[in-house]
Amino acid sequence: MITDITLYQRGFGGANNIAFERYLKDKSNVIRFKTLPYRYRNYLFHPSSIFSKIHFLTHDAPLDHYASRIARLALNTKVIQSWHGFPLKALGKNIKFKETDFKKKHGTTFFLSYGDLYTEVFSESYNLKNIHNFISTGMPRNDLLYQGCSKNRLYDLFDTNNDAKRVIYCPTFRDQSSHYYKFEEVVEYFSKTLEKLLTEANLEIYLKPHVRDLKLIKGLIPRSKRIKLITDELLSVTYTDLYEILNAFDLLITDYSSIYIDWLLTGKPVMFFVPDLKEYEEIRGFTLNPFNKWTPGPKSFNFNSLTKNIKDWLSGTDNYSEERERLTDIIHQHQDGLSSDRVFNQIISPIIYST
Repeated sequence: MITDITLYQRGFGGANNIAFERYLKDKSNVIRFKTLPYRYRNYLFHPSSIFSKIHFLTHDAPLDHYASRIARLALNTKVIQSWHGFPLKALGKNIKFKETDFKKKHGTTFFLSYGDLYTEVFSESYNLKNIHNFISTGMPRNDLLYQGCSKNRLYDLFDTNNDAKRVIYCPTFRDQSSHYYKFEEVVEYFSKTLEKLLTEANLEIYLKPHVRDLKLIKGLIPRSKRIKLITDELLSVTYTDLYEILNAFDLLITDYSSIYIDWLLTGKPVMFFVPDLKEYEEIRGFTLNPFNKWTPGPKSFNFNSLTKNIKDWLSGTDNYSEERERLTDIIHQHQDGLSSDRVFNQIISPIIYST
């Protein structure tokens, strides 16, 4: 018997649905899957997916909608919520500037989990009482970090120097404008202030802006072989997820994005550029506190300190390796690249054989 599953696509910046879709291609004897644009998640009873036994989500869906509730009850539909990151920044009821609609999580059959810490902070953020709905499988997107072909995928996308050291800069999406952080100023810093250092150190910088930030830098990216721009458009056209190339980089620079949580699995250094830390903490807040305890890398609060930290990294300085290992073990119950396999064996397979 073939079971139908619908996955919902939203972005290419570490999407669990893309990784799990890759995995399901080898399960065609028991699974028939389709991937729909994420706007369809508003209609789990849509003609394109109404008869799917399983819906695989990465973001919120209005599960409390009456038609959605009726469809789930009538067809005994199962909803798997994989989410799109580990909650470093505040989520749900802990976000300071807006109220949360908790009903969007109610009706979910299973939540994928990194382990005990993730289950604790995510369930607390959304007032989810039944923690037995959280299944510790790890996240399918992290399987892509273990595939060993990230450099080849990067070479397919970019004209790159094979011998260069590579840095990827991945800032988080900011809900509100900041007085202390402007993405366009970061672009100017990398393209002008660091221009000489990039050449001397044989260094390449890859910028992965949020789609909203991308609009701010139109025309600012110089025609330099040492500065690359990773856009959702590029990833979409090639149907490449960011995590399929992520392990090709030697250093991650970020701020409050949870990408560094997954990056820990690579064992490589990370640093944090946070000129607006106090402002961000006051406006959004964090789930994991204090910030310094959960961020195992040097902090830069201005461009001068960022330059110093990059030069220290180039010289081989790494004072946070033990701290990265400690946090990896606390956060990641599974560190083997087999999360999709666990999702299938612990969740999908029992659904298939219970019908």
